[in-house]
Amino acid sequence: MAGSQIESSLDGWPIAKVASFLGVSKGSLYVWSCHDKWGGRYPPAPKRVGRRLVWNPQEVIDYRDRRCAISRKELVYGE
Repeated sequence: MAGSQIESSLDGWPIAKVASFLGVSKGSLYVWSCHDKWGGRYPPAPKRVGRRLVWNPQEVIDYRDRRCAISRKELVYGE
């Protein structure tokens, strides 16, 4: 994907956009961020900007492209 096709704010993507892009609930992303479940099987870690969690768009896209062969159930529940 070309950089011009990646829409993002200066900070990154908000949780709603990441959840929609990955096809998971916002709740799942919140749970993963609270329990530090990142790396490998989970989406990239967010950074905190003020009170918001934001994700680097390129990291989210790269994660989705690597994990596209798994089902949504496996992503959410690890099964």
